[in-house]
Parts: sequence; structure tokens; C-alpha cells
Amino acid sequence: MSFLTDSKSIDRQKCTKLSLVHNIVELIVCDIIPHDGVSNEEKHELEKVKIKEDLEGSPIEQEFYDLWLEYEESSTPESKVVHELGKLEIILEAYENGKGTFIVV
Repeated sequence: MSFLTDSKSIDRQKCTKLSLVHNIVELIVCDIIPHDGVSNEEKHELEKVKIKEDLEGSPIEQEFYDLWLEYEESSTPESKVVHELGKLEIILEAYENGKGTFIVV
């Protein structure tokens, strides 16, 4: 969904990379949601350990980790856009699945 922004100050390619890294980590660790009872700190540590284990020695290890950390910290305009697009995705999925309305925080 990173193609939705036409802002010249947002690097769309970086948004795409951030989205992919985020989704890959969710696939590996599972998508941990607040209902699971796992704190943000625990979730962060689980993801960090799994990234280090799975990518150790890989040529993409550092870039992948840096992108994951950037997304987690929401430290750049691109990571903030990806977070907001993620919220939009949840709303669209709920609408498509007929789940009614809810508040995304």
C-alpha cells in the first residue's frame, strides 16, 4: 500500500521494504496482538532474537535488522506512513469481512 503516497518527501521504495520486513517478521514469529497477553517489550525481544538467529551471517542481516528497528521505533517519516497504512489495512479487512465497526488506536 506504500504506493498510495505521492509525497516527494516520502521514499516509497523504503516504505515497501519496511512493510515487507514487518510482514516477514510477523510470519516468522506470528502476529502477536494485544489480546495474546504479550507485552510490547517481550514481543520486541522475541522478534529481535528470531531475526538474529535466522539471518546470522546473511548478506542482508544488517539491512533487515535496521529496517525492522526503524519500523519498530517508528523513527522516520516512512515508518510512520507504514504504521498508518497498517491501520488502514485492518479497517479495510474488517469492512471486507463484514466485521462491523471498531476503533483502531
